[in-house]
Amino acid sequence: MLKTAIFGNGIISELVKSYIDGKYNPTAKKAGGEEMQVLCFAGLNSSESATSVPMITVEQLFYELKTGGIQILIIPKENALGQFSFGWVLPMQGISLENVYFADRVSKMNTEDETEILDYFTPFLDTKYLGYLEYHLADHCNLNCKACEHYSSLVPGEVFTEYDKFEKDFTKFHEFIDDIGLVRILGGEPLLNKDINKYMVLTRKLYPNARIHVVTNGLKLLSMGDDFYQTMKENNIEIHISYYPPMKDTMSKVEAFLKEKNIPYFLSPLNTQFGKKQLLKPQNDDDTIAAFYNCVQKTCNNFYDGKVAACFLPFTTKYFNQYFDKDLPEDGAIDIYQLGLTTHALKEQLLLPFLRCRYCSVETEMIPWDVVHEPSTLDDWIRS
Repeated sequence: MLKTAIFGNGIISELVKSYIDGKYNPTAKKAGGEEMQVLCFAGLNSSESATSVPMITVEQLFYELKTGGIQILIIPKENALGQFSFGWVLPMQGISLENVYFADRVSKMNTEDETEILDYFTPFLDTKYLGYLEYHLADHCNLNCKACEHYSSLVPGEVFTEYDKFEKDFTKFHEFIDDIGLVRILGGEPLLNKDINKYMVLTRKLYPNARIHVVTNGLKLLSMGDDFYQTMKENNIEIHISYYPPMKDTMSKVEAFLKEKNIPYFLSPLNTQFGKKQLLKPQNDDDTIAAFYNCVQKTCNNFYDGKVAACFLPFTTKYFNQYFDKDLPEDGAIDIYQLGLTTHALKEQLLLPFLRCRYCSVETEMIPWDVVHEPSTLDDWIRS
């Protein structure tokens, strides 16, 4: 019996445990494979209730994985927190990802095919699944924020993603990743792209089980056509508003408008500060690794022009370099058309620091929110 933990608590974890006990183990035994014994659920708070097995903390989980008290960790796809973090956290703890498996969607539990039952749990790096992916519809923005980490304020003119190429590239990407937990459509400002409806439809077609968010500053929400909101409804897509000071006087009107149209939305807290963490001089290797593993954006897998990277900086640094005549690295992207690329290799590379990380500080300098005043200066972007 493989001593097993399931990440998360609640109905999803209970369903996965029942699947192991009632369907997977009998099938594995019949096939001469090893069965699993679910010893516990693991989560952030050990006081959370668990009905069938004990609940342990993540810290306890790490200890048990290191010492052999737990041999296998199962992460249900529906338990988003595990999807976002464990690929980076476990190697930092000296725990091999070879001991981590994804459980497929609950909707796949009804099968009676023995091969499908045994394939319900797949290795972390081989599973064609990402917890998170984002992509730009426009690199430029209608809000000129100082210290914008996507460098939207430095983009010369209008730069839109071109739909036909994106459709080809995203369909190719689907060969490697056929399921995603959360897709965020952003920019820049995504509502500036007149073809936004096409992107929403394509994303839902390729990733029917994903949560999909359109991330906007809200400035154009009141002027978007009915076809935009109808497409959102038909494809079960949410609006996420990044709330900045220029919207203070109109946000209540925007919220009333969205409620009237019955559009699900999330409103961030008012952003009165931006963070600067960019450097002009590279850090040493240890600081680079620390910057990567402590960076919340290492989970912001970004798809751009037929490439994917752990964050957006491999794709947007060019605007900083062009504006200020600098040569910060623009590396870190994986070309999905490269010969021999596999899901395993793609996901493994997304977990590794890259040269551009040497120019991001572990510490962030917070500055009051403001717009860029032309011409922009390095002080608008570089951590002091």
